[in-house]
This record gives sequence, C-alpha cells and structure tokens, in this order.
Amino acid sequence: FYHWQIGQLRKSGVDIRLGNEATPDLLKSLAPDAIVVATGARVETPDIPGADSRHVFSGAQLRRFAEGTATVSDLRMLPGPLRPVAAWVLKAASSRLTPALIRNVTRRYLPLGKGIVIVGADLAAIEVAEFLVRRGRKVHVLEEGNRVAPEIGPKRLTEHMDRLDKLGITVNTEVTVHSITKGQVRYLTVSGVERALPADSVILAGEPVAATEFYEQVKDLAAEVHAVGDCTGLGLIRKATKEGMAIACQL
Repeated sequence: FYHWQIGQLRKSGVDIRLGNEATPDLLKSLAPDAIVVATGARVETPDIPGADSRHVFSGAQLRRFAEGTATVSDLRMLPGPLRPVAAWVLKAASSRLTPALIRNVTRRYLPLGKGIVIVGADLAAIEVAEFLVRRGRKVHVLEEGNRVAPEIGPKRLTEHMDRLDKLGITVNTEVTVHSITKGQVRYLTVSGVERALPADSVILAGEPVAATEFYEQVKDLAAEVHAVGDCTGLGLIRKATKEGMAIACQL
C-alpha cells in the first residue's frame, strides 16, 4: 500500500520536497490557499526507574532495528567496541531488509532474552507480543489502562485476544509499573498489591499521543487549515486514508 501510494504521487505530478522541515516561515513563503497537517503521533515512553538498563528497549528502538537505522546508542546491549560496527552493518543492509527477510532472520536470532515483559498494550505492543512468542519467547504484557488495543474495533480485538490466549500470552491491565531491575519488573495491581515478574528483556511500548503542536503553529496561515491522521487522534490506516480523502474532496 505504501509503495502504491508513492507511485500514485509520482504519476500525479505532486511537488514533493523531502529533507525539508515544514516550518511556519516556509509555509508563509509558499502562500498556500490551504494547508493539510498530517504530523501523526509521537510515542511517549514511560519514565520508569531502570528504563535505561541494557536489557530494556523502547518500541521506537525496535522499529529502528527493523528499518536498519539503529544508532550506536540503540545498541547498548552490545559491548562498546562492537556498537559502531553493528550500526554500520545494519545501515548497509537496510536497502535489502524486507518483511520476509526480517521474519526469517528473527527466527534464528533476536537480541532479546527468553522471558520478555512488554509495558503497554496498544495494537503495536500486542502484535509484537504475538511475533515474539512465535519465536520461542515467553511474553507477559502489562497495561496501565483498562483496555487492550484501543485503536481497533471489537471484531479485530476479539481475534487478537483469541490469539493471545492460544499463544499463552498473559495480559494484566490496570497495573502501574514502578521499577525495572536486572531480571525483573515490579508493579502494583489496581488493589495496591505489589508484584514482580521475571524478565530477561523489557520492551517499553510507549503511548502514541497526537502531535498537534505544528497544527497550532500554522492554523492561521491559510484560509483553510485541516488536520488528518493520527494528529487528530489515534487511529489506523483506514482512518488516515478516509480523513485525507474527505478533505481532498472538500478542497
């Protein structure tokens, strides 16, 4: 879908400017009749004591691993002298990384321990949990809220919950993680009981939050200023595509 969209843009003759930061001054210089802001969401990672440990990863870090854009600081699980080399190898291989290759490689090697705790239970976290269990990991998910994967509807949620059950993935909601130490994650239940889970590795999924700051900066720079996608609230491809199409037709 992504590559199809790029192809459609090229066919349409849209003026695409990559590597240019969209600033209010730049938009003023273009004197647009309308502005559409699609800045998406930013992921806020919880500030938990121990989150900077070598066995703790953020969802953004894992995404950079998969894309081949991991930095030296992302690779802190490796000995210091190996980190620049590993970062270079990942970058060199990035053009060849495909979903199929990633699936095959991760069946043979993952820089994660056997027991994994995922903090956060949005859709991405649930999909990562399913992915890891299929690669021989034991996964436990902890969520501060009372819902799992709030972005999706009841049908798809039921499908994921069925898979979680079949794969043996345990999910605890309405809990507060208060510390991460070597080998365990400590948390409080809704009733205030303190518990601990063994963890060789910890993944902090983070919480997607609508990135509205840029919209606020430019909302008065054109006769029409619209926002679409995750910067209007959490959603999926269907929501972003529907909103973009509706505004395009309106313009």
